[in-house]
Amino acid sequence: MERKRLGNLSDTQIAFIKKQYLDFETWPDIAETLGYDRKQYKALSLKCYRAQWWEEVKQQRLKQSAKMGVPHIVKKKTDEGKLYSEDELLALHGLDPDMFRIVTGDSNHWTVNTKEEEKLNMQHKIKWKPKDQVLTPQDIVDIIGTIEPTEVAMLVDEIPQQYLLIPLFDMHFGPNTYDSYSQLLKRIVDIVQNTYEEILIIVGGDYLHVDNLNNTTAKGTQLEDMDFPQMVKDGVQFLKDIIKVCLVNSPNVKLSFLPGNHAPSNDYILTWGISESFQDLEADVELDHFKQAWLGPHSIFMHHGDKIKNGKRLLEVMVSKFAKEWGQSTSRYLITGHKHHELSLAFGGLTHYQVMSPSDLGAYDKDNGYIDSESGLMLIEFDVKRRTAIYYLE
Repeated sequence: MERKRLGNLSDTQIAFIKKQYLDFETWPDIAETLGYDRKQYKALSLKCYRAQWWEEVKQQRLKQSAKMGVPHIVKKKTDEGKLYSEDELLALHGLDPDMFRIVTGDSNHWTVNTKEEEKLNMQHKIKWKPKDQVLTPQDIVDIIGTIEPTEVAMLVDEIPQQYLLIPLFDMHFGPNTYDSYSQLLKRIVDIVQNTYEEILIIVGGDYLHVDNLNNTTAKGTQLEDMDFPQMVKDGVQFLKDIIKVCLVNSPNVKLSFLPGNHAPSNDYILTWGISESFQDLEADVELDHFKQAWLGPHSIFMHHGDKIKNGKRLLEVMVSKFAKEWGQSTSRYLITGHKHHELSLAFGGLTHYQVMSPSDLGAYDKDNGYIDSESGLMLIEFDVKRRTAIYYLE
């Protein structure tokens, strides 16, 4: 296959590279996602290093790394070797031992002879991280149990042979609230009330914005401060309301969970806890990055979009993992998110929808210029043969 030529970078490509670099993605992955051969990553990185905008990005990443606890060195002169406790080493590095812990450490020493005396030089190098401050699974389950879904009074006698897919990818509760999504919820309810033989809800990753009380992602990327309890309550209320209205208007409602890259731990606990609240809900909350579910006769293949970003490689994984389901399907659809903007492709007997995100831009996105993606939610409707409609909600 002929390599894509590495020419001048567009503003959109530069913005994407900045975001991926600050998310600690590797250069081969960045190159591949931009459509280049992975082996071209050295040329791509060199082009960026020489650009005028690179120094600012590099300094941003250094500041971000400092918050995450990259190796840091303290040099100290002393007359004799001294064994430092973990708390003493943290204090030497200007860190509060009550808030941080050492992950790894390394010390070495050497002597320096002068005319007057011999001095012992010590060097201490540590990598640290904040002490764990996450809610326990039981804490989140307790929160879920206190929230009741809003009642939606509508019942139907005849159910048409229609099927509805509700992909909730990249909702980012935290910067977004139940109130800010209230109009979106009303639009979803309007469509669900059309009544469907079966509804599949996908909690597709990054449902919550942060993975812990330190306001970082699972990788440790520092984000803006969140009202953590309110974030959880808003996310629970929104999903419970959707499940409730779906159960009222459809005899078969399914829920499928996918881990994302922002808050996989909390997303999992939240989705599992909610699924336990509805006896009539068929739920798949297994921790698997690649999934398949039936929506009527249609196969819905699912992945958040962060592990494998090349569509054709992802197709190969799905065909290999779900060979039986692939052969039994009337039609096949792959649903991913992660990139927050819409993309649709058809290849290899599969239709791939990369769905939009309804999330408002956070401070991180605005500061780094990621403001060019259309936002919204895509609901996809099917009949017994194929996809019949896409509803764009905002």
